[in-house]
Amino acid sequence: MRVEDLFKRLKREYYKVKLLESCLNTLILVLTLNLAAFIASYSYDIRILAGIGLSTFLIDFYVRSRGYSVEVFEHENSRLKEVLRTAEDNLDRRDTVTESLFNEVLSRARKLIQKA
Repeated sequence: MRVEDLFKRLKREYYKVKLLESCLNTLILVLTLNLAAFIASYSYDIRILAGIGLSTFLIDFYVRSRGYSVEVFEHENSRLKEVLRTAEDNLDRRDTVTESLFNEVLSRARKLIQKA
């Protein structure tokens, strides 16, 4: 696994988490609206509820996922902070020093992934 692949994987995992959060928020909203309508004996078309749910999901996912950067992962894993920052800054370089840095980043990331 290369460092670029690690950054792509981190980004993919970030989007997965934000997708789940958006799904759960939308589900809570839809079920709450449905319960409120049931308690109030209000009759409605299911397409309205589906439209509200879909628009809520899309807006929530957009708002949650637009702020991705490596800093998000660095904040959660302070041990990798400086190493990740340096690796990201040197993605375009290929020499012995950067290769050893990338190998260190990969080994630390694997250790963190195994602990999780």
